[in-house]
Order: sequence, then C-alpha cells, then structure tokens
Amino acid sequence: MKNFSPLSDVFQFVFDFAKSCQSEAKVQTRGRFQIVEKEISQNLSLTGLLPYLSECPLFFYQSREKNLTEDQYLGIGICYKKDQFKNDLKRENYPTSFVVFRFDETRPQDSQWNDIDDNQLIVPRLLIFRSKNKLMIRLHYQTSEDLNHVIQEFSTYFTLPKDSQINSTALDFEEMAKETWQKSINHGLSEIEKGQIQKVVLARKETFKLKNANASQLLVAGLHLFSDCYIYLYRPSKSLGFLSFTPEKLFSLENEKISTDAIAGTRARGVDSKSDYDLTQDLLQNSKELVEHELVCIEIENKLKKLNMLPLCTQKLGLLKLKNVQHLHSTYEAILTKENFPGLYSLVRSMHPTPAVGGYPWDNARKIILENEDFDRGLYSAPVGIMTPEKMEFLVGIRSSLINEEKNEIQLFAGVGVVEGSQSAHEWIETKNKLKNFYQILGTSNA
Repeated sequence: MKNFSPLSDVFQFVFDFAKSCQSEAKVQTRGRFQIVEKEISQNLSLTGLLPYLSECPLFFYQSREKNLTEDQYLGIGICYKKDQFKNDLKRENYPTSFVVFRFDETRPQDSQWNDIDDNQLIVPRLLIFRSKNKLMIRLHYQTSEDLNHVIQEFSTYFTLPKDSQINSTALDFEEMAKETWQKSINHGLSEIEKGQIQKVVLARKETFKLKNANASQLLVAGLHLFSDCYIYLYRPSKSLGFLSFTPEKLFSLENEKISTDAIAGTRARGVDSKSDYDLTQDLLQNSKELVEHELVCIEIENKLKKLNMLPLCTQKLGLLKLKNVQHLHSTYEAILTKENFPGLYSLVRSMHPTPAVGGYPWDNARKIILENEDFDRGLYSAPVGIMTPEKMEFLVGIRSSLINEEKNEIQLFAGVGVVEGSQSAHEWIETKNKLKNFYQILGTSNA
C-alpha cells in the first residue's frame, strides 16, 4: 500500500482530483449539498496522508469490525457545520458526516472544549473512504458555493509535515493526587451504602506537556497499538483535537437493525498465557465485576424497551481481550423501524449514558460525578460517531485524549466503575492499565 513521501506526490494527487471535479466527474445532489465522487486507482494508505494535514480541520474513523465493507473514513476540512441540533436534522439530507455529543449537555462547558459544541455535526470538505473494496474520494460543497473557489480552498490543506518527534518524558506532567482519588471513591461507596446508587463511574485526567503535540501524528503512532479498537479523531480546528481509541460501541443502526455493546468488568492482561488465563478466570468469577456488568446489561435492555424495541441478547458474558486489558462483553440487537425512529438527537440521548460510563441510577450518579470530578468530560466517554444516509455508528469516547496543539499539551482520560466492594488503590491501578498504550505512544512509563 502506497504511502506518500515527497510533497509533490500529495500535490499531484490533489491536482488530479481537482481536474476531475471540473471535467468528467458526475455531480450528485443531496439536500443543500453537491457531491463529486471518484474512485482512486492507486492503493493508497489513508493514514499516509495524515502528516501532510496538520494545518486544517481533520476527522478520522476506523471500525473495530474488520469484516465491514466500509471501515475507514478520512474527512479533511469543513464544508458545513451544524451546532446544537435537535430532532430537526434529517439524515437523508446529509452526506457522510462526523457527529459528536458532549457527555453531559447540562454541565457548563469548560473553555478547553470551546471549539467543540454540543450536538455538533460536520460535513467534511473532502472525504476519502473505503467502500466495497474500493477507495473513493468525495468533494462536498453547498449549492451556494462556487466550485472553482472550493477547489482552490482544499488545495491549501496539504503542507509539509511538522517535526514528527513526540516526546513527553522530559516535560511537565500533572495528575490528581491519590488522596483526592481515594476521597472520590469513598464518596461513591458511601452513597452505595446509603442505597442512593448501585454504581457510579468516576474518572480522572492526566496532563502532559509535549515537545510537539500533533493529533494526526498521535493517531498514526497509535494505529498498531490500538488495532483491536475503534479509532476516532475529531479535530474541528487546527489547534484542538479529540482522539479516542475505544473498544466500546454505543450503537450502530443499519437497515432498521440496531446493535449495541455492554462492556463492564475489567482485568489486566497477563504477561504470559498462564497468567492471562488466571486473570480471565478471576474476572469471570468475581462477584463485584459480574454485578457491575449486569447493571449495564439491565439498563441497555431498559433503554431499548423504552424506545419500543424488543432487545435480543446475542452474546452474554463474552470476553473482549485488548492489548493491556480485558473486559466482560455482552451484545444486543433490536429492530428499530422507520416509524419508531425518534430522531438522531433523541436516539443518542436515550441510549447515552449507559452505566458503563455514568452509573445507575443515572440521576443520582450524575450528582456524584459533578461533586467529585473537577473537569468537564466534554467528549470523553461521550457519543462520537459517523452518519451516512444509509447507516450510523456511534462510539463511546473512552481511552481518549484532548490535544491542544497551540499549548503542546495532551490530556488523557480514564474512569472506573465503583460498586460495592471497590477499592480505591485497585481502581487507581485500573486507570493506569487503561492508559498504558497512551504512555507508550508518548514515550513514558507513567506507572
């Protein structure tokens, strides 16, 4: 598979597509959008383009499901942005779009998330994607825009790569004090003992100062470490990006079939097959982990039923084995007819949050989160996804980071489910295990 090397290769690629836009390419119309599409004859690596796209808005999605015919999307630039949409959005009027929701839309937004609004949809200017064993490129422009001007705009997106070194080991690092973490966990346990909740998910963040913070380079560095996860990059400005290597799907919807994950209950991976087997058996037999997982399953079933669907459990108490951790994993399917489709906003907000990232019951768990987390989660553990006229897939933005390229700073997020029997020291170690791949990307052993 070809990777771009000299900048001239990139410019030639852009120039050839620009010529086709003005000549033989067919123009499709979808709502207010004009779409020019062409098959790419070379077998190119989408990620090979990333180093040349450091100065423009950038979006990337890669599926965890390797058998999908469409499993990789690269969005470049912005054709259209819609903020704070509700159920007035009709997906059949939009080409392929990247869509995000904040974790808690009622919480005041921290300034660090200013470029990312709630219920935000972006139609990229350029979209390169794999479809049915073909590599395609699309140009999106609105009917009110001049095509020649648009072509001039997207030809400026590609620039020489920045310094590729990513190094945090000699620079600043900041995290929550363990004593503060212990107080948070104990607060959750106290509310469980009082009968106010059965579970709450509490999170913390770690902040690194980097020599060179670049979202696209961090994505490339993480591709092989997180090959068993969904990969999602949302960088609506050239300075701020959200990057998630998540194992968890909130839901996907295609041909009226909705499918969703229940992921809760965690153990580290073993250093060899024997220790890995022992850890797996401990996970499968641990009453605390089983209770935590069952709460997620029960609530997912309830959410589907409230949307007039009949949930079918397609896998119960399976295992999802990742590089550094393993999870209990159950899956569900249901039929959501067009007549019962409540609208994108209502569907996402009805499914989110599950007890895997929020708690149970949610209203009481939310109060504990607000009292104990001194940061706005923003897109961390929030619904982030991709929408096409035919299907949509929303992920849960865990194992994630917020990258500020102007400040050369990256924030890493990790959380744990607190249930009866949780211990703050063990939960601290679990957050560290969940961040190990990020530590490797950043070149630090932050144990």
